[in-house]
Amino acid sequence: MTPPCGITGAGAGCGESSPAVRENPLLRSGLILAGVQQRQSGADEDGVLTALEAAGLDLWGTQLVVLSACETGLGEVRQGEGVYGLRRALVLAGAETQVMSLWKVSDAATAALMGEFYRRLGRGESRMAALRAAWLGLLRGELRPQSEETRRAIGLSPGKPAAKRPAKWQHPYYWAAFVISGDWSSITFHRLPHTP
Repeated sequence: MTPPCGITGAGAGCGESSPAVRENPLLRSGLILAGVQQRQSGADEDGVLTALEAAGLDLWGTQLVVLSACETGLGEVRQGEGVYGLRRALVLAGAETQVMSLWKVSDAATAALMGEFYRRLGRGESRMAALRAAWLGLLRGELRPQSEETRRAIGLSPGKPAAKRPAKWQHPYYWAAFVISGDWSSITFHRLPHTP
C-alpha cells in the first residue's frame, strides 16, 4: 500500500515531495543581525541566524538568552511535536532559560521593561520574579521611558523626552508579550578575571 502524499516525502506515490516535507521548519525562524543590508555581517556570513543555525550553537552553561525583538517566540506549529522556532533551537543548543516575545512590541516600553528585568536579576531575584516585577512595573506606571542618551546608546530611534510613563503602557500589549521558558531560578553570576 502506498502511503498518502507528504508522509514519507519523495517517492511516496506523489511524484515529488511537498515543500513542507523537504524544508526544515527551523529554517522559517531566525534573527536578522545588524549589518545585513550593508552586507557587512562578516566573511561567509549572510547576516541571518536561522533557528537551525542557532540549534547548532554550543550554549551549554548559558543561563539566560533574551530575545526582546518582535515575535521572537513564534514558529511553525507541528501537531504532536510543538512549536519549531528560536525557543526550541535555543533549548537544543543548551540554553537554560529563554525570554521571548509573542507579538510585535513597543521599543520604548520594551527598553523600560528589559532595563528593570536586568536590574532585578542583578539584585539576585529569580528569573521569573524579575520578569514578573518588570511586568508589574509597566502595568502600575512605576517604570519610565529611557532618557535620550540611553535610547541612543542602546540603538533606539530618538523619541520625545517624557517625564512619566504613557498611560497606554498599562495595556497588556506593552508588557504581556514576553514569556519565559526553562529554569526560573536565580542566575549565578561569575566574576571575570581582571586583566591589566
